[in-house]
Amino acid sequence: MCGNGQRNTAFWERITTNYNANKPRSCPIRPARSLKSKWSHIKHDVAKFSGVFKQVSYCRESGASTEDVLERALEFYKDRHPKQQGFVFLHCWHLLKEVPRWWQSPQDIQRRGSGGGAASPVAMSNGTDAEQQAAGQAEGGDAREEDDVQVVQKQNFPSRPI
Repeated sequence: MCGNGQRNTAFWERITTNYNANKPRSCPIRPARSLKSKWSHIKHDVAKFSGVFKQVSYCRESGASTEDVLERALEFYKDRHPKQQGFVFLHCWHLLKEVPRWWQSPQDIQRRGSGGGAASPVAMSNGTDAEQQAAGQAEGGDAREEDDVQVVQKQNFPSRPI
């Protein structure tokens, strides 16, 4: 088990080793550079969609369910995309949306007052376990439990501000 104080190269070596050990047999072995590039793309798109989802949820109509908001956010994302492409990393967003790094923003802090009771932003330049799990799943690999890999449970994170 490693914390978030590890070096960037050590982090990506662990991700690469874990991914290549758990990837489907039909997939080629990928170097760290390839995984890092894919994660960069996933992180960018998930951040954009998180912003869109937040915008749509702030304008939620009375009686609208979370599924309604999600559908509307997916439509809004596609309409605003330069190539009219839909959001393809929804499975990653479902994992990452509960990680404070993905929902903590100045607007969230402002809505909660002076930040009292809100979780502080998580400063992890190397990513969280949920991000690692999402990166592995997006690459087509299984997120299998190993001795040095922590399985992230939803209850491990503080609740999202309302």
